[in-house]
Amino acid sequence: MPHTYHLTLKHLSGQRENPVGETVYESKFNTHDDLTKITKKERRNEGPEAEVFEFCAGLKLLIEVTMKHCGNPKFAECFPHLDTFILGIKVSVGTECA
Repeated sequence: MPHTYHLTLKHLSGQRENPVGETVYESKFNTHDDLTKITKKERRNEGPEAEVFEFCAGLKLLIEVTMKHCGNPKFAECFPHLDTFILGIKVSVGTECA
């Protein structure tokens, strides 16, 4: 059963006269992985401590989109490199981060 998340991206500060306080992006997404467990595991390992959630969530979102569109030449070209990167993370820290 997939995990469903609600993601909201809100513009909090900006340069000059750029409007702030607006919701830039809002969406639900599904993944077979539990992001809470992944981020907890990564915090205990060698992950970038200050950005551990951004790292794991961003990577998970990228992987999900890439897998959905692997038949698209743009994504098909990226997928082998992404797969190598993910395997490197799993091997180096011994946990699943994606």
